[in-house]
Amino acid sequence: MEKIMNPGESLTFELVADLLHTAGIDKIICLDLHKHRSKRFFKFQRKELRAFDVIIERLRKKKLHNFCVVAPDKGSMPESKRYARELEVPLVKAFKTRKKHDEAIIKKIEGDVEGKDVIIVDDEVNTAGTLCGVVDKLKSMKVRNIYFACTHPVLSGPAIERLEKAKIREIIVTDSIALPPEKRIKKIKILSVAPLFARAIADDR
Repeated sequence: MEKIMNPGESLTFELVADLLHTAGIDKIICLDLHKHRSKRFFKFQRKELRAFDVIIERLRKKKLHNFCVVAPDKGSMPESKRYARELEVPLVKAFKTRKKHDEAIIKKIEGDVEGKDVIIVDDEVNTAGTLCGVVDKLKSMKVRNIYFACTHPVLSGPAIERLEKAKIREIIVTDSIALPPEKRIKKIKILSVAPLFARAIADDR
């Protein structure tokens, strides 16, 4: 984590960065940092790769019509804007509050979604609380099909159970985190980012 959730706990991202630095690491290749402000913790050279092109290629193959991109919360807005701009479709914004850490209440959806296919974009999915809240809200607004795309499938706690029940047509993730067989539900499509890392390593030689 790049922020402290509870009083007295360590700032995990900074701790890991310091451990790598102390171990003698002088350069790191990473993929889609959760928060861009995390960059400040690195005391050595960093190269950040983006899964954007890999996911965009998958979305283009679907040849969707009459669709929009939905940003599920404030933090996902910059990346969602980038997807909407690249796909040349409208951007719709969701606004939420939290009852507790893994349970979000979607206050409103700002934008026209009725009758449209929807792509929800985020950098990660953890417990899927926010995602499923947005999906429920969108379905109440009479959208057609819902797709979700993210880089990091953390999928902790009740995530898989929630996603099984959620009315999502396809969940697009990368293999930045290895998914065990029991988490590979039918609606999850895993894209490989190995070529991104292979190119980055070859370019640095």
